[in-house]
Amino acid sequence: MYYNLQVHSAYDLLNSTIKYESLFLKLARDNQKSVVIVDPNMYGAIKAYKESKKSGINLIQGLEVSLGYGIGFLKFNILCKSEKMFYKLLEISTKFMNGEEWTIEDFSSEMKEYSDDFVLIVVDELRDSMEFSYLNNLFSNYDFFTSDLMKVFK
Repeated sequence: MYYNLQVHSAYDLLNSTIKYESLFLKLARDNQKSVVIVDPNMYGAIKAYKESKKSGINLIQGLEVSLGYGIGFLKFNILCKSEKMFYKLLEISTKFMNGEEWTIEDFSSEMKEYSDDFVLIVVDELRDSMEFSYLNNLFSNYDFFTSDLMKVFK
């Protein structure tokens, strides 16, 4: 079974026109059981939840974030594994929408008490083995994957 781990909705302005009603109808028609929605905000999270319940599709809430790394940013998807983490995603989304920026080190430190509550996927392609090794060490206590879904830890 195929599951798309990076669906963006119309709540991700300029990147998608997918409306929740259409998405969940199509998933049900295609006999898919789950979907991961990762917008860069949580504006549509409650509506997505309600639509998923109506259609019987398992929804995995996620948040796409850009974290400071060196002189640039790396894009990550944070996938929610618990209700506790869902509320943390709402908090993180609010901080980012209010202009706050985090480095990958800030994120790692902030998320220590949530280590069992999320999956972290680096979306951007890593430049070299040194970058990979650094992230590997930094996120050693988390479920961490690279963009090709190679499991790194746990």
